[in-house]
Order: sequence, then structure tokens, then C-alpha cells
Amino acid sequence: MTRQLFVYELAKLDGVNIGKYAVSSFSDVPDGAWYTASVEWAAENGIIEGVGDNVFAPVATITREQMVVMLDRYIKYKKYELTPAMSANVSADDNKINSWAKDAVGNIQKLGIIIGRPGNIFDPQALATRAEVATIFANYINIYMNHSFDFDAIRTDKFNRSFEDS
Repeated sequence: MTRQLFVYELAKLDGVNIGKYAVSSFSDVPDGAWYTASVEWAAENGIIEGVGDNVFAPVATITREQMVVMLDRYIKYKKYELTPAMSANVSADDNKINSWAKDAVGNIQKLGIIIGRPGNIFDPQALATRAEVATIFANYINIYMNHSFDFDAIRTDKFNRSFEDS
């Protein structure tokens, strides 16, 4: 999956008003491209910073650590307070995780959104597959929904009667 597509999917998840963003601040993101609005929204909200020198590298395939950093920043941008489900796993290749990604990897692991690959490795520089991206989005949505929905309200008679009355 490319970096542009990952950011586009995050923007869709957030319901971004794409009409607000037509001009790119990155030298390699053309104005008016199908992903320009998503990239600009993500940059404006601190979800992405690019790869340096005013470059976003939109067609580059996203790495696992880049994916996790963007998702971690998205959760912070939304000000979600999700409860960690587990402790962070120290993977066998922990020393290969870039310093700028270490905290995000730990945060997303603690939430149970991503665990790693077989053999107790995180594989930070590996390219994220569409299946992995779909899995982390599904895990994130599941965790978010479980934290934001008032399941106790479903169990009350008042809630149940409101459905009967309609």
C-alpha cells in the first residue's frame, strides 16, 4: 500500500471535507490530485510530516513503522483515550525500529491494534501489505467502538423501550 493511499483511507475514516484542501504544501504532491486533500489534512493536523526536504513520497510503499506512526498520531489528533489492552511487546528486532517510531509502535501494540509477525518480530522497515493495513484499521475501529459506545445503555429498559416505541 502506498503512503498516499494510507493517508487517503485515514481521511475517509475521519470524514474529511476534501473541498477545503486543494493546494499542496509538499513539492511532490501535485495540486488537485485525488489524494492532495488527504495529504494536506493529515499534514495540517500533525498526522504526517513527510520524509524530509518538503517531500511526502506519496507513491512510496508505506512501511510498517510509518503506518503505525501515522495511526498513533491520528489517535492523538482525535484526542481518543483508549485503554491499553496489554503491555508493549519487546520484539526480537526492537533495535531495528527507528527512534522516531518507537513510542508509536509501543502505543499501538499496547492497544492491541498490531502485534507483530511470527517469530516475535515487528519488521519495522518491511512494506505494509493491504491485508495488514486492513487488519490494523479493523482492529482500531473495533477498539474505538468498544470504548466509545455505551454498552450499558443497551441493557437498560429505557433504551430498549425507545426502540419499541418507534
